[in-house]
Amino acid sequence: MIRLHQPMNIRIGIGYRPSLLLAMLTASPLAVKPQAIRPGELLIAEILSNPKPGGVDFVEVYNHSDRTIDLRQVSIASVTSAGRANTARAIANRYAPIEPHGYGVLTANPAIVKQHYPASESALFIEMPNLPNFNNETGGVVLYSGGSVIDSLFYTPAMQSSFITDHRGISLERQRFAVATLAPGNFQSAATSAGGATPGYANPQEPADVTEGDFVLASKTFSPDGDGYEDRLEINYRLPESGFMANIEVFNDKGQRVRRLQRNQLMATHGTITWDGLSDTNQRLPMGIYLAVIELYHAQGIRKVYRKPFVMAARL
Repeated sequence: MIRLHQPMNIRIGIGYRPSLLLAMLTASPLAVKPQAIRPGELLIAEILSNPKPGGVDFVEVYNHSDRTIDLRQVSIASVTSAGRANTARAIANRYAPIEPHGYGVLTANPAIVKQHYPASESALFIEMPNLPNFNNETGGVVLYSGGSVIDSLFYTPAMQSSFITDHRGISLERQRFAVATLAPGNFQSAATSAGGATPGYANPQEPADVTEGDFVLASKTFSPDGDGYEDRLEINYRLPESGFMANIEVFNDKGQRVRRLQRNQLMATHGTITWDGLSDTNQRLPMGIYLAVIELYHAQGIRKVYRKPFVMAARL
């Protein structure tokens, strides 16, 4: 939420100097005239235009500069499916800073966004009751400063993953800040493994610096006995690009599937999958040898299978 800086309490008495008062007022964020924002300094990072039932839209912006940006200098407009910008609306009427390389999330109802995406950074939410309504599937968003366009995005259903049939609650995330907003492939579906949206924090879709997919067990043994040490199996992964889907299952030494961890999930480019040692029916499983089978596939026809054996060292 935007917080208005409190005015200073200044006592005028012996030794009072008008020049000191002037200096103090000039140092206040409310008194400094905001600098003009140039194209490329404030960028669209993410948009949720088709929220979950009962949800609300949001637009995430990113300060791609080395100075603090005051959102009083910025207005925002929605774009029709025909590409026409609607009336722009001011984002803030009081000091609303975004620190260098920081994020801000514009939404009409921060509480609902937090409810639908519990991992979101609510401290970065900026309540904007008059946030424009965005078309669900085809439309756009434009950012203005001083009457000039500083960034714009036009989105279509083709930007969403072809593996996702229901786009409600799935945002479109920017892949690279160094690449033009409208560059093909720069906005894609947020990972369903990350909840479908990441308001207020770095997109897990940002490409990892690897040449091929890799899945690694943090340890080849784990003991879910509640002692605080290796209580969960951890599978860490990094992928070369976004758009990979995964099925992840656990089998016992008899070849029987005991737990499905992921089913047709759109993956982030990096992350961790955990298992608590319980079955699909929430039953305790015996200690022994198990196998994690990871099937990875992509719309481009890529398919890989990883098999990772491990040991559950103790009963629950």
